[in-house]
Amino acid sequence: MKWGDVMGKFGVRILWTARYDYVKGERLKLHRHTYYQMIWIADGSGVFHHGDEIYELKPGTLFFIKPNQPHGLSVSNEQSLKTLDIKFHIDSKELARSVDPIPIQVQHPSREIPRLLELIRQEGLIRTIHYLELAELRVVELLYLSSRSLETFTNQRDQSVVEVGLLEQPVSRTHLSPAEKLEQWIMQHADQNWTITEMSKSIGYSPSYLSQLFKQYKGLTITAFLKEVRIHRSKEMLTYSDLSIKQIAEKAGFKTVHHFSRVFKEMEGITPGQWMAKENLGIRKDIVFSEGR
Repeated sequence: MKWGDVMGKFGVRILWTARYDYVKGERLKLHRHTYYQMIWIADGSGVFHHGDEIYELKPGTLFFIKPNQPHGLSVSNEQSLKTLDIKFHIDSKELARSVDPIPIQVQHPSREIPRLLELIRQEGLIRTIHYLELAELRVVELLYLSSRSLETFTNQRDQSVVEVGLLEQPVSRTHLSPAEKLEQWIMQHADQNWTITEMSKSIGYSPSYLSQLFKQYKGLTITAFLKEVRIHRSKEMLTYSDLSIKQIAEKAGFKTVHHFSRVFKEMEGITPGQWMAKENLGIRKDIVFSEGR
């Protein structure tokens, strides 16, 4: 048997990942296991139990559970709970030492956490060539990013909550190139209605210059990039929120639900309703990685 078959090529072995929707009032009793687990809270409320400690369950929070730590959760009676969940072993002693200081509750105001977890889940669903290697690499990335965040917030090392922003930390505009300023402006205003002329006045460059610059920088027009941002955000809401399609269209920045549906189908090949139905089929469906390992 090869080393990679037993240990994983990157020092981690994914057991399984899943999306879970817990109903109002549901409870998961205190239990423990011999592997690591990450639970990202997408939506909902409740409390997380870690031994004798209690933490609030709220959107955007990541819970990092180490082997043999007793844990459980209680969903509020007013709102259901939506999560992304992954269980894995860490075989690399160096990596295990690096993640040991990570607290049980980590607050990430960044979209990077659900993005990585969802990419891992998708690799397990699609299972194309090198899916396992790519999934394991993303777990390692997630672990190192979480570990590195502790260096930024050394004054909070002894606290149970660490506030971190991974790939979407605020960046001083003075250090951005014109193209980067433009990209940041679009990301910040994607849910609003505006024209390229209005944007150019805000940034301080002519519309024609910005259009040419952005096409060179991204390989996309400003309008095409804006559509991508809005559709990406709408997919997150379709997957993890209880909002209606009309509400999602408005929050994503589309003027009407008809325009949203047309653009969504143009880019994804299916309607928002079909996307939502497809995602719902994956709820509580464990995606196993460890078979044959």
